[in-house]
Amino acid sequence: MFRKQFLLTSKDISSFDGFDTIKIGTYYLHHHIDLRVSTVKTKDIEVYLLGSLYSWEHPALKDSEILNSISGSNLNDFLVEISQFYGEYVIIYKDQKEFVLFNDACAQNEIYYDKNFEAFGTQPKIINAAIPHEPHSNIDAINYYESNHFKKKRLFVGDTTHVNNVKHLLANHYINVYAKTVKRFFPVLKKEELPLDVVAKKASKIIKGYLEAISQRHDIILPVTGGYDSRILFLASQEVTGTCKYFVSKHSHMDAKHNDITIPKKLTALYNKEFLVIEEIDTPQQAFKKEYIDSIDFPRYITISSLAKPDNVLLNANISEVSSCLLGYHKKITPVDLAVLKDHSPALFPINQYKNWLKRITNQTALLNYNILDLFYWEEFESNWVAKLKTEGNAIDVTVMSPFNSRYLLNLMLSVKRSQRGVFNNRLYDRIIFYLSNNNKVVLNLPINPDLKTKIYRLMSKLGVLNTYQTYKLKKKSKFFLEKLK
Repeated sequence: MFRKQFLLTSKDISSFDGFDTIKIGTYYLHHHIDLRVSTVKTKDIEVYLLGSLYSWEHPALKDSEILNSISGSNLNDFLVEISQFYGEYVIIYKDQKEFVLFNDACAQNEIYYDKNFEAFGTQPKIINAAIPHEPHSNIDAINYYESNHFKKKRLFVGDTTHVNNVKHLLANHYINVYAKTVKRFFPVLKKEELPLDVVAKKASKIIKGYLEAISQRHDIILPVTGGYDSRILFLASQEVTGTCKYFVSKHSHMDAKHNDITIPKKLTALYNKEFLVIEEIDTPQQAFKKEYIDSIDFPRYITISSLAKPDNVLLNANISEVSSCLLGYHKKITPVDLAVLKDHSPALFPINQYKNWLKRITNQTALLNYNILDLFYWEEFESNWVAKLKTEGNAIDVTVMSPFNSRYLLNLMLSVKRSQRGVFNNRLYDRIIFYLSNNNKVVLNLPINPDLKTKIYRLMSKLGVLNTYQTYKLKKKSKFFLEKLK
């Protein structure tokens, strides 16, 4: 139970089977034995890494070597230096002044905490072992977490959870245990705008480096589809020294002529790579063990490819979406707009949460040149949607990794003009593919998601009418959303 999870609390809890305990000051770090923990201590600093780090510049470096290479003499320097690496992790940092917790770039290794800052863990359920849950008293919160929408999606909204006294740490924030506060630490500097070609060339090197680093520690299975993101990972994997298998999951709605089958077949054949088409059947709910259900808050009973095993890692291209303008180019965004973009059913609770988020981020990042929608996707979608997939995977002994989960890489890609990295006309990704394929004309001419809907949107983008159309649709949905609340 609670596989690969942790609980940090002032209480010495000995009721967890399969857990080890580390004393950190007056706190106890209880962690599952399968959760990798690395420690570095100097005269002034203690660092505990729960998870792993990977270096694109020096792929052979191990976790402890990477930690030892970070020379930061204070928390701010440490945060800057660790952002250079890929990884899905939780960091506990302690020096003479600070005692903080933070996680990877997109908060994929989750951190939940109670409002009194007495317990911190991977899920609200594990925190309940130290601090009893308290139900919501706010009627909007009660209505939301009892709604059919929540029962279907099973995803938290913002930094809230289904209980009043447990919060969720969003990406780009850290917890100060001593001060009992949560603080944003990114972005704090003005975003630099860089030429597309400069970014594409460097990004291609970084992605290749991360994949090489992963391959030196793990056997890889990599799904390849007809889309941009998996094509980038496939091309970046061609020179890895470790084992890498390529596949696509064929679901019941897909026939042999589906674009996600025919296109990757052509792509992998160009590089003489075996490509497996795996007939996938959704795992029935009753097939999940009690340990999975008891370890996850609101489990979604996910189906992960049958190729995924405890002795390999499944790489996916999630998190690259942060730089792809998936939410569009809307201006003058309102909390209702954000609720609609997040596909919420009409409810006051998400509106209020996004109102608070907009107010905080506007005050904290004013004049830093970051787009609100880019940061919203980063902090809301990735922290709550994709992160849960990783936690669920760990619970069934499957490791899912997303090599784009690097603040250094994401910030680099965000430095390109938004007009050059749109989801339907992504010149940045086109250029990354150019470099990764060494300007292979056949690869460059392979279509990207050539379904009819995408073709229409791509044409609208080239004609310059897509933004107007999407803004009209958003405002119409937002108006309907508000009318339903009356």
